[in-house]
Formats: sequence, structure tokens, C-alpha cells
Amino acid sequence: MLSWAKILEANCTCIIGANSILLKLIILKHREKLMKKILILSLFFIITNTIHAGPYLMSKHEFKMKDTDYSSTINHIRFGHSWKTEGGLKLYGEIGAAESVSHGNDILDGVAGKSYEFGFSKKITDTFSWKGKWEGIENHNAKNSHKIEIKTKWEF
Repeated sequence: MLSWAKILEANCTCIIGANSILLKLIILKHREKLMKKILILSLFFIITNTIHAGPYLMSKHEFKMKDTDYSSTINHIRFGHSWKTEGGLKLYGEIGAAESVSHGNDILDGVAGKSYEFGFSKKITDTFSWKGKWEGIENHNAKNSHKIEIKTKWEF
């Protein structure tokens, strides 16, 4: 006579075995993509750590409006690194995900995509500085958006 514990143990073993086979099939099917991503991330962290990078996590929330009417929100979350050269040039790079949510929709019901930003800043004198950045969003099933922004600041 079988006990409930033995039946439960046999069913769990069968489920775990099926899940591991499914996991192996997924890994085999997407092996090349996974390996590329792992290699790129590994190189990124090796390079940035040798330059004494400062890692961080950032979020950004854009509320889009036309005239006074709210139309959508774009939420970003990015991992970034920043470092400073001996000449005082500050550099940074951020890579992550973004979601564009139209008015009336809930968060996580929007269009997802990649989000990135790369930039620099430099203080030229005690009163004058400048900075620049390139920022982009690549949404799935929607249009891509990129911009270059340069700012100067003169303190008096």
C-alpha cells in the first residue's frame, strides 16, 4: 500500500524532471543569444571596473502632454556606470528598459523596449561648464526615439 507521502514525492520528482527538461530545451534554443548577452555584460563590467567605475541604478519618469492634455508616460529603469578622467571629463553610460504607457492604460500594459543614455560633462572654468548626452528608446511594435542634447552653464 502506497502512502500519501510516497505519491506526493513521486509526483514532485516527475514535475521537477519535466521542468528541468523544459529549461534545457529553452536554453538550447536561445543559447547563442544568452551567450552573447553574458559575454557583453561580462566585458562591460570588466572594462568599467578597470577604469574605477561607479555603478548605480536610476529611474526616470516622463509625463508627455500636448498643450495641457496628458497623453502618456514613459518609465525608464537603467543600470549605469560613471567615471572621471584625469583631465576632469566625467563620462557615464546607462542601459536598461523602458515602458510607454498611453493615457487610460495601467503600468505594465504599455509598450516595452530598450532604454539607454551615454554622456559627458566638463567644467571648463570656475564659472563655465558644458555637458552632452545621447539618449534613445527602442520600443517593440512602435517607433524608436533618439535625441542628442548639449547644455552649457555660465554661473555669475
